Amino acid sequence: MKKSLMEMRDACRVSGGTVTVRGRLLANASALVSLLVAVGVDAVSINPEAIPRVMKWIVDAEKQPGT
Repeated sequence: MKKSLMEMRDACRVSGGTVTVRGRLLANASALVSLLVAVGVDAVSINPEAIPRVMKWIVDAEKQPGT
């Protein structure tokens, strides 16, 4: 999955685009959020009530080596 996401990210950036992931699943999936940070996704779209939780996961993932 990580390789596919990286290929998609690269294709988007080559064409001048960005990668945004949307969905309610992100609000309850810290491992998925960590993967998206590692891949270099540009933005995520989540429900307002999930912002504090998901922001913490993003900050924690950005502290990991290799991100």
